[in-house]
Amino acid sequence: MTELWDIYDENAKPTGEVVERTDAILPAGKYHIVVHIWLYNDKGEVLIQQRAPHVYWMPGKWATTGGSVISGEDSKTGAVREVQEELGITLQPSDLKFISRVKRKSALTDIYVAKTNATLATMKLEDAVDAVKYVNVMDLHEMIDYGTFVDYMETECYTAQVMQRIFDKVESRKTSL
Repeated sequence: MTELWDIYDENAKPTGEVVERTDAILPAGKYHIVVHIWLYNDKGEVLIQQRAPHVYWMPGKWATTGGSVISGEDSKTGAVREVQEELGITLQPSDLKFISRVKRKSALTDIYVAKTNATLATMKLEDAVDAVKYVNVMDLHEMIDYGTFVDYMETECYTAQVMQRIFDKVESRKTSL
C-alpha cells in the first residue's frame, strides 16, 4: 500500500495537497510531518533501535523510533502508530510529551518523549528494525561519537534537550517515591 502524506507550509498550516511517499521530493517551502519518539524506562535508559540493512535511510545505524505522519493523522496519532508498528508497544497519545518541532529541508519533525517499561522480549519488531536495546545516556553519547547512532545532535540539534527532559522526569520520580 502506498503511503500518502499531507503537505504543510513552513508554519505547519495544511496546503490541501497530498503526495505519495514515492513522489516525495518536495519543492522549497513545502513540508510533511515526521515524528521522533524517544522512549525511556524507570532507570532513565533510552530504548533505541537498529535500522535494518535493507532500509533506504541510514541502514544499520541505531536510531530513535520515528517515521512520517500519514495523510489524515495528526502528529500524536502518527507517533503512537509508529511505535506500535516498529516495536509492538502500545502507547496512548496522552503518554507522549512534546519536546519541540524542528524544521528540516522538507519535513517538520515533532519530537516526543514517552515512558515505557516494555521488555525487549515482548517487543514485536517490524521488518525495518533489526534489533532493539536500552542504553544509558553515556552509552548513547559514545554511540553518537563512534558514528553508530544517527547524529541528531549534528543534523537536528536536539539530543541534549531530549536527554535533559528524560533525566528530569526520572529524577522527579525518584524524589516523589
